[in-house]
Amino acid sequence: MGHDTNTLHLSNHRKNLLGNHKWKTIDYTGPDFSKDFHVFTLEWTPSEIIWIVDGVERAKMTENVPNKPINIILNSGVGGDYPGDPDETTQFPQYYEIDYFRYYSLEN
Repeated sequence: MGHDTNTLHLSNHRKNLLGNHKWKTIDYTGPDFSKDFHVFTLEWTPSEIIWIVDGVERAKMTENVPNKPINIILNSGVGGDYPGDPDETTQFPQYYEIDYFRYYSLEN
């Protein structure tokens, strides 16, 4: 987020049996991610989701791992409940650059 460029919020969003939006987030604080490109990896197996940043595992979840296709969202949302609406300290224009995105499936 623009006000905290050192923290990643690694989240697994889902709906519970009643259809309510639930999520779990693990925060990782590292370098200023706005200063350079980084390699972000998400490994998803039937038993776990692993977030890897620049080749180092930073988070793992084994609860509520999806067993059907999921969406990966790469966005630059502004405002809303999380983290809140822009204010006088918000700098515009904002930039969100992705050098490449790769999707692959492991065999077995």
